[in-house]
Amino acid sequence: MLPALATGPLVAVVARFLDDHPEVFLSLASRTRMQILDGLAHNQHDIGLVGLPVNEPNVGVRQLATAESVCLVPADHPLSAATVITTADLDGENIIGNLDRSPLRRTIDRLFDDFGARPDIRVEVTTAQAAFALVAQGVGITLAWRDMFDLAAVPGVRVIPFRPKIDFDLATVFPANRPLDGIAETFVDAYADAAQAQQSVAPHTKER
Repeated sequence: MLPALATGPLVAVVARFLDDHPEVFLSLASRTRMQILDGLAHNQHDIGLVGLPVNEPNVGVRQLATAESVCLVPADHPLSAATVITTADLDGENIIGNLDRSPLRRTIDRLFDDFGARPDIRVEVTTAQAAFALVAQGVGITLAWRDMFDLAAVPGVRVIPFRPKIDFDLATVFPANRPLDGIAETFVDAYADAAQAQQSVAPHTKER
């Protein structure tokens, strides 16, 4: 799974799943997107959790849920009072970027180019947790997907909707030559239900 997805709804899903299926053993590993897809293509894992699109012919895909993009802003930053942050608002701002060129990073880069915005990419990281921690320390602003991550657990930040809206489609992925078996599909169903339920109750902004 992507490192940031190790928190949020997954924790409760794993606990309930193991209670319901005491005979099952789970091995959870945090990997980058590229590592997940490569491992599945070579039959090294059973399932993974990533964002769409997935353009790997040896990997099967099932979409689970959709979340919108948000900015994580240091609580004492001038933009922390905003109700919405736009591409233009980020012109010249210190940004914490994603090093592995994820779909969100590629989309954001295109938006900056389209709108002529020139943010200052101060640091690039490979995990969302590192980006969130740097935001809390006041290093800059980062973008993430609401509801997919446990943003409520990030202290010292405000979570503010970003526009234009960018949707994140969360999917489970698996080896194309080895479709999900019954127990794996049960786990995926439980995670999909939890992710969708979290979307229905999560507020659009949070402050800690």
